[in-house]
Amino acid sequence: MAIYVPLVMVRKIEFFAVTHLFGDIMIVITLIVVCSYAGINAKDNGWDAKGVTFINSSLWPDAIGFSVYAFEGIGVILPILEVTARPDIYMRTLIITCTIIGFLYVLFSEYCVFSFGPDNLTTPLITDSLPKKSVITYIVKIAFSLNLVFSYPLVIHPANLVLESYLFAGWEKTRTRQMCKNLTRSCIVAASIVLALLIYDKLDKFLSITGAATCTPIAFILPALFHYKQCAKTTA
Repeated sequence: MAIYVPLVMVRKIEFFAVTHLFGDIMIVITLIVVCSYAGINAKDNGWDAKGVTFINSSLWPDAIGFSVYAFEGIGVILPILEVTARPDIYMRTLIITCTIIGFLYVLFSEYCVFSFGPDNLTTPLITDSLPKKSVITYIVKIAFSLNLVFSYPLVIHPANLVLESYLFAGWEKTRTRQMCKNLTRSCIVAASIVLALLIYDKLDKFLSITGAATCTPIAFILPALFHYKQCAKTTA
């Protein structure tokens, strides 16, 4: 609360542009570190294919939610198209980008499973598979924690705007309105912290359910509905 509440009070999210870049760099560094340790483990102990099945009979439903969760950013495709400098090559760039991302998803997950072995991947966080007492592991976890601290205001900002548009519609821009907004933002921080404490050891289940419940409309239902309302000439 002491860290997040002051950060969500910032109205100009452009302030977090530099920290967002830091977060992107940390993601790349974390991928490199995890892949490096996975390669070292495979070199020392060999590829661990024991227990790896084509379909995990107990956890396969989680994969459906995770797959749909990958569509969470699909809502920005058209807005970016409207402001891009080269709309003529946008679709080609989009297809290439999505193909590379999909390839990396599959490659990274399969590489880690066969390197660390399914018996060692028992927690939702891949960083838990890194050497426990390694200095590099501590550095990566600390740096990634800082990334989460500074990315939280960006992630929660759209939710704050939507909630405030309903709660304070028609209010004049006064000091009272600003303080009430600060109060609601503080409440959202408190709620998200409590939720995180409750589901931290079930993060994979939470993300799978969230993806299935919220990204399915974004990826499949709403686009078809918008097309039906705006473009369809018949009901067939």
